[in-house]
Amino acid sequence: MKPRIEKNISAAEYRGSEGISASDLKWIVPPRTPSHYVANVIGPVDKPQTRAMLIGTLAHLAVLEPEKLDGAFALKPQDIDLRTKDGKAWKASIGDLPVLDQGEADSLHGMRDAVAAHQIASELLRGADYEVSLWAEHPGTGLPIKGRMDAIGNSVIADVKTCEDASPAAFAASAARLLYDLSAAHYCALANECDIPVEAFWWIAVEKAAPYAVAVYQPSDEVMKRGYRLAEAALTRVRECCDMQEWPGYPTSSVLQYPAWALREEGL
Repeated sequence: MKPRIEKNISAAEYRGSEGISASDLKWIVPPRTPSHYVANVIGPVDKPQTRAMLIGTLAHLAVLEPEKLDGAFALKPQDIDLRTKDGKAWKASIGDLPVLDQGEADSLHGMRDAVAAHQIASELLRGADYEVSLWAEHPGTGLPIKGRMDAIGNSVIADVKTCEDASPAAFAASAARLLYDLSAAHYCALANECDIPVEAFWWIAVEKAAPYAVAVYQPSDEVMKRGYRLAEAALTRVRECCDMQEWPGYPTSSVLQYPAWALREEGL
């Protein structure tokens, strides 16, 4: 696969394109197994958009392209019941626009305004290209890889993350659990293969509820090293499974150890 950069491709077109994304790789990182990867990446899995996914997509739009936000959804009138005749007529009048209640709309506007008012976050986004899709061949395995950057420009990649708690300890815990470092390494590796200079990677964390606190974090060298190790190990595992045409699940049997907290509860 030749390196490729697209700035105006839709999210649906990107998702349907060839290549392994960072989200795909997370399905094969332990404790998940190759069988989870097949079921969720290769297999015919129908994944309808959840409410959380919808709000997440709109939150990114609010932060990256705020001028498009209010045209991307319809605000449900408080005096309308969508189950009634009048409610159904109103729903038909808005076409395919998603319907949000006042609280959801307020949250999106709050996140939008908070990021715009944050000096460092707004500077990271100013002048960057948004929703940039990259494709390349992974040099170690020959597998096609892809990624969609929230914002890239001025030798910086910025990744917007909505969260419940943007404090350093809470965000670090979420980032480790959700493998944000793997995604960061995947994006940086893709940019390198596409000859895009990247001098820094930043997370812009914004809370989903008032006061919509914003924090900006740069992963440490140790965090990025872990991300590269995880990404490389995952791609190597995919390559091995492809070559063998075997996608194993959990071990057939093993000795089960309880976590320390469970044993402490019993005074052991």
